[in-house]
Amino acid sequence: IKIQYDTVVTAYAQKKGCIKSEMSTVTYTRAFYSEEHRYDITSAGVITKYLGENTEDNTQIIIPETIDGIVPTEIGTSVFEGYTYLQNVTIPDTVTKIGVRSFRDCSGLEYITARNVTAVGNYAFYNCGKLKEFKGSNINEIGQNSFANTSKLTYLDTRKVTSLGDSAFAGSGIQSLVAENLTKSGNSTLKGSSVRFVELPALGDIGTSVFAGCENLETVNVPNAIYIRNGAFSGCIALKEISCEKATLVGSDAFNGCTKLVTVNLPLIKNVNS
Repeated sequence: IKIQYDTVVTAYAQKKGCIKSEMSTVTYTRAFYSEEHRYDITSAGVITKYLGENTEDNTQIIIPETIDGIVPTEIGTSVFEGYTYLQNVTIPDTVTKIGVRSFRDCSGLEYITARNVTAVGNYAFYNCGKLKEFKGSNINEIGQNSFANTSKLTYLDTRKVTSLGDSAFAGSGIQSLVAENLTKSGNSTLKGSSVRFVELPALGDIGTSVFAGCENLETVNVPNAIYIRNGAFSGCIALKEISCEKATLVGSDAFNGCTKLVTVNLPLIKNVNS
């Protein structure tokens, strides 16, 4: 018997040719189930495992502020990976890090609340194709492929971001990237994304294929970039204006296919590769 609520069971026994037994009635009461018991957690506050079921009855999760008396500080590796029925997850304010592959392949995930998270690990939300809202304004580090293939995610608060890993937003729905403090960006960071506007005043190196295939990208302002690497803007067919006032090197195929580019501000260029 699956006990979901208070359940009354009435039964009797009977054998052929014998008098049936007296009726017996028993009431089964489901014990209080604590959300804390769904998690494994280390003494340092790292959630290492989620024990909830991956079913249509388990679509919303509010991670407790304490688990077995321990305050959670980090969502560990692959904790919710592959939980396809999850739709809405609220992370307590004590958590500052979302670990590697934490929500990878959560294909039904739509909403995340993570107000004090500062670091998002590699592949954390990879292939979360329905993710459309991430509530959090304190992120400063985003790992490789963290939000890759999140086509419904049109906005993320990146004002405090200082570091972006390879392919962090590749194939995402991000419409703009404004990060005043970004100093480190990997390769293919926004490759094939929906980005339209980019402003990165502190970035000194535009990596290989960072914006390749961004067919909606129109305006780029990276005034302190010294290097524009190979294929950086290749295939940006809507790009009209770019300003990199301190750039001295442009790599191969950096602007290949940018047929609408009309305004280029590169006054210090010394070397342009083929």
